[in-house]
This record gives sequence, C-alpha cells and structure tokens, in this order.
Amino acid sequence: MEVEMIRRYIPIVDEISLKYQYDHNIKHLLYLIIPTFIEKYGKSNERMVLDVFFKVKIEIREDNTALEEAYYTSIPYRRDGNIMTVHFIVLRKYSTNSLMQLLDNLVHEFNHAIHSVRKEVEIMGDVFSLRTGLTRCYYYTSNLEVVRKENTYLLEEILNTIQTEEIINRIKNYSSINDREIMNTVWAINHEVLGHYQSKSYYLETVLFQHILKNRTFTSTLNHLRLSGDIDDIEGWFDNITGVVHSYQNLNDYLVKIMALEMELVKRKYFKGMVISKIRNLLDKCFLIIDTFNQNCHYK
Repeated sequence: MEVEMIRRYIPIVDEISLKYQYDHNIKHLLYLIIPTFIEKYGKSNERMVLDVFFKVKIEIREDNTALEEAYYTSIPYRRDGNIMTVHFIVLRKYSTNSLMQLLDNLVHEFNHAIHSVRKEVEIMGDVFSLRTGLTRCYYYTSNLEVVRKENTYLLEEILNTIQTEEIINRIKNYSSINDREIMNTVWAINHEVLGHYQSKSYYLETVLFQHILKNRTFTSTLNHLRLSGDIDDIEGWFDNITGVVHSYQNLNDYLVKIMALEMELVKRKYFKGMVISKIRNLLDKCFLIIDTFNQNCHYK
C-alpha cells in the first residue's frame, strides 16, 4: 500500500476515535485497518466502508468467561413507524487479548458489518428480516421478537474468516510507512506472529472448505453477492451447478450439525468415538456436495 493511502485516512480515523473515545491500541489498528479495507474493496466502495466505521461503535464489555471473544450485532428498533437498526462490535476479552488477537477480532467483525450494509432490512408484512452477510434473522414486525434464524451462519463465518486472514496478511506485509508509531504497530503485529497468518476460528470447517474455496467461481460469486446483498440468488445458482435440488441447503445443514458435534465432543468424557464417527459421516456428505460442485463448474 502507498504511504499516501495511509496518510489520507489518518484524520478520518482520528475523528472516529474522538467520536467514540477509542484508546491508543484501537486507534492505531484502525490506522491500518480502514485503508486496507478500502484497498481490498475498491475506491468505488470507499464511502460505504467509511460509513460503516462511523456508524458501528466498538464497545468493550469485559467477560473472560464468554466463549465468543468478539461479535458484531445489529439491533432493530422502531422509529416513526419504520424499522431502523443500530450496530455494535462488542469486545469481551479486551484486556487479556494480544495485539494480534485484537486485530483479528476487529477485522473479522468489521468485515461482517461491511457485508451487511446493503439490503439489510426486508419487510414482509407481519415479519421482517435483518441480514448479516449470508444470513438472515427474522423478526415479528409488531413486537420485534425473533422468529427464526437461517442456517447459513457457519458458511458466513467461514468466508469471513478467509477474508480476515487475507486482510491481516496485507497489513503484516506493509513496510516503509513514514510514520514511526504506525510502523511500530506493524512491527509489533509481526513480532507476535511470524510469516503467514492463519486464524484459529472455525478451523475444521475452514479446512473442509479448502476444496471449494480454491474455486474462484465459488468464492468470487458468494463474496460479490454478500457485498451487494443479493443473497437470494445463491441457492439457485449453487443447485444449478451441482444439478441437485437443495444441495446448498443440505451443505449448510451438515456444517451446522458438524459444529454441534464438535461442541459435544469437547464436553464428552466417554464414547467419543461415536461422535467422531458421526462427524466423519457428515464430512463425507459435505465432500460429496463440494466435489460435485467443483466437477460441474466450468470456470475455476
């Protein structure tokens, strides 16, 4: 990245940090994160990216017992008869996490936010949906209570984790930045993790998807539709390529079941072999769908 690219956004980061009273660590990571997002998603999306960082507040809510270190959330509310949303990124282990983990959390959650901006709310009479990337959560319009959540959230997490790694590795490779404090942040990040960065999030599911993530048609299409908000087109496109009805739905079902079994495996003291056998069976089903997609996809 050009030095001028980083310099251009320093005043904007300062303005955002002043607005929300962000501390030194968060502000100096944003000096790197914001221009990297704009570099990745293009100047045509600059306004959208900056709007996300202005509108999505980072909140620190310390809870070292929580399983999730950080999360992005969009909360609906009603104003003048319209459904509105307010957005937060919550950090729950801020004081105990390393600089690298803080960077991972911020990049990962802001990337969710960026892929949720367009076509976020869809009203369907008595029910409306709120989109986070590939996943919608449905609410009753009358009382804003949750109806259901789609099962595509794990695929959303996998794609988001891959993009998080890509963005962080861009940051790790920065050099010759003519600002001592910002360059010190890059050095500190590289001191914690040498070489290529790989996130620990959703490890098994991400490894599973290496087969399909290498298919440029799959990744570029899904990421384009996530960013534009046109996620209704995904299932028909995917099923058309596999030639099997409900293959996209089944793939997401299997991923959710695998994750549930992984959590059960951690808690179990006995008969772990039974759980492992179930995981392997579901993995085989996932591989069959993925291999069918890859074999039938003409553009890879």
